[in-house]
Amino acid sequence: MMKILIFSPHPDDETLGCGGTLLKHLSDGDEIFWCLMTYGNAKMGHDEKHYSKWDNILDRVNKEYKVKQFINLRYPSGALDTIGYMELISKTKRVIDTVRPDIIYVNHFSDIHTDHRYTYDIVMSSSKNFNCPFIKKIITYETISETDFSPVSDNRAFTPNIFVDISDYMTHKLKIMKLYESEIMKEPMPRSLRSIKALASYRGSRIGAKYGEAFQLVFERQ
Repeated sequence: MMKILIFSPHPDDETLGCGGTLLKHLSDGDEIFWCLMTYGNAKMGHDEKHYSKWDNILDRVNKEYKVKQFINLRYPSGALDTIGYMELISKTKRVIDTVRPDIIYVNHFSDIHTDHRYTYDIVMSSSKNFNCPFIKKIITYETISETDFSPVSDNRAFTPNIFVDISDYMTHKLKIMKLYESEIMKEPMPRSLRSIKALASYRGSRIGAKYGEAFQLVFERQ
């Protein structure tokens, strides 16, 4: 049994990026831990009704993944860059030290959204191998409508080197994604269910599977 810790900048990133793989980990008997970095923003008009709605959604998502522990840091969405690095690193490091995960999943460093870029940087700063000898792998996932919209750059492009067969879990992944009803776009937009399924079909084709998810390994302890 392994401990799997997933960091997501926003609700739904975990499902878009590695929902099928998390379900596969669960099927293999691994424990899932989830740390959510941001959660709404009063400056965007989010009120108690908004948070009550999202508390309910997240409770249902956690049950689908059978999350062992859910940590919601509750920083304002779209404003991670306004929080001091030391505070973010301190809280993130505390999560990592408490969970002591074997594998960390975090969004890719090239993502276009500022919250995504800060999340990656903070997680990497908080998980240095000499401070966290228990971590075996750190793996980045792609987030449709974020990773694919990043500026073209040879040294920052998402370059997958891990492909996971999620054919047995694709239906369940889409079921979970549907819980995020307000985040699903209409066709042919990138975060439509059709686009999510199409990306999984394309990634699966890389390994001869009906559906897959792709990742970029950024650290592995031999």
